[in-house]
Amino acid sequence: MTSFVTALESYGIKVNVKAASVSSARDTSPPELNGAFQRLTASAQRSGIILVLLDNPKKNVAEHTGVKRWAEQTVGVVTVCITRGAFTNPKMSQTPAFKANVALKFNAKLGGRNHSVPAATKSGAGNTIVLGADVTHPRIGAMPHCPSIAAVVSSVDPELTNYLGSMRVQKSKQEEIADLAGMVEQRLIAYHQRNGSLPDNLLFYRDGVSDSQFDMVKTNELPKIEAGCVQADNRLQQDIYRPKITLIVCGKRHHTRFCWTEDTDPKTWMCDRSSNFVPGLVVDDRIIRNPYTQDFYLQSHAALKGTARPCHYFVIHNGMNLSVNELQERTFALCWVFATALTPISYAAPAYYADRLCERRRRYLMPLLNAKSSYLSSTDLLNGFDNSTYKPDNAPNDWHLDPQWRDAKDHYACDRVAQNVIGGLWTGCNRGLPVHANLQDKMFYI
Repeated sequence: MTSFVTALESYGIKVNVKAASVSSARDTSPPELNGAFQRLTASAQRSGIILVLLDNPKKNVAEHTGVKRWAEQTVGVVTVCITRGAFTNPKMSQTPAFKANVALKFNAKLGGRNHSVPAATKSGAGNTIVLGADVTHPRIGAMPHCPSIAAVVSSVDPELTNYLGSMRVQKSKQEEIADLAGMVEQRLIAYHQRNGSLPDNLLFYRDGVSDSQFDMVKTNELPKIEAGCVQADNRLQQDIYRPKITLIVCGKRHHTRFCWTEDTDPKTWMCDRSSNFVPGLVVDDRIIRNPYTQDFYLQSHAALKGTARPCHYFVIHNGMNLSVNELQERTFALCWVFATALTPISYAAPAYYADRLCERRRRYLMPLLNAKSSYLSSTDLLNGFDNSTYKPDNAPNDWHLDPQWRDAKDHYACDRVAQNVIGGLWTGCNRGLPVHANLQDKMFYI
């Protein structure tokens, strides 16, 4: 532990060893975790962050989920979890990469800033907020009518590195974000609370949509973003607020790869030892990209293995009137600010944060994602549907078994989860971000 504290301090994390306290729990059930928490000293409880050593030598999803759900919904503290195998193995715990990763998590979760976007990249942008959005869907094996999860994150600082978020459940397997306006409104109000004014520009990265859904993003989701701005304006009673909006889709599901040939000079093209181009390669030639849209490929990361897959960015709307070079430079800069990474990631950090927030919510809804779970039965989601407002007049007794009501059942199940009717799965002080009040302004999800 002494070497671990020394490692944190070497990265600028001040650790008060005298105020630290150690407690143990036999498992990750809420009673055990509550007991362990109460045995900590008062100063340790007030610190707002707990280092949790998980007993399994490798990461166990159920164990990790139990800790996160208890800490983030019940107690209101952020946690940094490390497996016993990683912490006790000197070959891993003493490496600079491991120490740096843990230090970055501590700093970011406590509200610190690990990276910042260069001022030159932001020049001319004015007062800009950067947002990311994603939707995650129930996978094979989930309970029927299990809701999808949508999330929106946004920057709240001038350095564009601290991202807070909003979450919603929505109709099962629906890609269009149902309450996008409401989440954008929340994000703008959070920005106003931190900065005292609303932003002049919205740079929005949308993740998870296919080429066939671009029209949906432009015709349905862009107006919702604009509506969210109006709603925030109405709540704050500002002057007429109509910011400039640039909306970009991040595409990762494609088969395009870039590699150099035998007659290419690796030094000229800056290739790494894996024969990949170094981070920062942009390809926007009309011969390769879509000739009818404003789009570009950006390989922003260094692949650990194999050929790097670039991200394909499509500019759906460019209300900020950014040039092609400005779009590419700002997007690449945002690939460097992921809080727990020492190198650039494969696509813009705001979109990646939204994906992580959706994944965290999946952990809270874990009983719904496993049809074999003993916690709930599939009928719990639809309990009362046969007598709900969906019931038509003069309906036969078995009307709800007709396949035509599947869509209505999806909406009904979603409403029951959102209203916290199903087994306390959507608990929290704020239905928009169902976590403890202490964590509403923290990046607890990274």
